[in-house]
Amino acid sequence: MGLWISWVDLKRRQVPNGLLISLGILILVGTVTNTFLVPHFIAAGLTFALLYAVVVFFLYRKQSLILGGGDLKLMPLLAFALGLHNLPVFFVLSGIMGLLGVWTKTSTSAVFPGLAPGSHSVVLVPRVKPEGFSKNVQTPFAPFLFAAFFLTQLLDRLYAS
Repeated sequence: MGLWISWVDLKRRQVPNGLLISLGILILVGTVTNTFLVPHFIAAGLTFALLYAVVVFFLYRKQSLILGGGDLKLMPLLAFALGLHNLPVFFVLSGIMGLLGVWTKTSTSAVFPGLAPGSHSVVLVPRVKPEGFSKNVQTPFAPFLFAAFFLTQLLDRLYAS
């Protein structure tokens, strides 16, 4: 589901509500069967409150917001899935991934030889833009949010044991 949402965001620069609702149902079903839900709701609420504060701050300063509406709805969903104990790591990794997304173009792909004979791997290779940061850059943030989400889960599993 994360790859699909990322692909749609890369192609159309939007995250459709139908996909977010589907993701939310999948996350809720997967979380309800495994854990106590209060920390997950707190994580989603804190994420929503923080993003709301950011939006109000940018609107008050009459500056354009770099996050789209889909990204603002996706972050609390992913925070709910991760829970409260992973929230700081997710925020840091999301910021780093977002900066990498603004700084690089991920439209270049390269083909590398795979591990098995005759197989190949297609990898997105970032190219640094010569102009650096720009206010007019429209970078899809959902792929980078999912990368931060999966990295947070990986770190949680590595350090939980």
